[in-house]
Amino acid sequence: MTLLKLIALEPADLTIVSAHLQDAVIKVGDMTYTKAASRFVALGNRLVRTTDARSPTERRRAALRIDRVTSAQIHGFGPSDRATVLAILALTFTPDPDPALAPAGILTVVCAGDASLRFEVECVELVLEDLGPAWQASAIPEHTER
Repeated sequence: MTLLKLIALEPADLTIVSAHLQDAVIKVGDMTYTKAASRFVALGNRLVRTTDARSPTERRRAALRIDRVTSAQIHGFGPSDRATVLAILALTFTPDPDPALAPAGILTVVCAGDASLRFEVECVELVLEDLGPAWQASAIPEHTER
C-alpha cells in the first residue's frame, strides 16, 4: 500500500490536492485552527477512486494541514457543532487583488450544503497526507452538474 503525501506551494498545485480531497468527509470536531501557529489542521476520510473496475472504491484516513493562515472564517456550520460532518467538494484560491501582497490570497475549502472554510493566507502552503490503511467505501457520492 502506497500512502499519499502531497505538498502544495503555489496555487496551481491546489488542483491536484483538490482532486484528491473531493468527497472527503471531516467532522467539525476533528478540525482545529491555531492562530498563534498560523495553522489549520483537519483529520478526515478521503475517497480514493480507481480507474480499475475490479478494485473497490476505498476511503483512507488523511490529514490536511494549511500553514501561513492569518485568519479563518466558517460558513454554514458552527464551531460547537462538533459531530457535524462536512463533505469536501473542492479547494479554491483567489489571489489578493493588491499585487504588492502577492502571493497572499484566500484559500477556500468548499463543502456540500453551502458550508465552507475560508482562510486568508500569506501564500499557498499545505500538506495532504494519508495516515494509514484503507477500507472499502460504504457509499460512493454522485454529483449532478448544475
